[in-house]
Amino acid sequence: MSALAGKRVAISLGASFMGYATHAGFLAEIFRQGLRPVAIGGSTAGAITAGLYATGLSTETIREAVTGTALPLSFVKRTPWIW
Repeated sequence: MSALAGKRVAISLGASFMGYATHAGFLAEIFRQGLRPVAIGGSTAGAITAGLYATGLSTETIREAVTGTALPLSFVKRTPWIW
């Protein structure tokens, strides 16, 4: 159990190109340690992961969502110049 368990903690997930899996792993680990953020935010990939968390999804569901192919492909569909 973390020394911060039971404390009010806010986190901000940074930008990282398609780094959703890293953010999902971070959230899973802080949950494993008993931390529950009272506020969460982020930028770019961090904002998307924070938004998924804010909707009430479990860390496992977030991990599945961000490590699958649907999320990255949703961006590719909107940027045809990649192909």
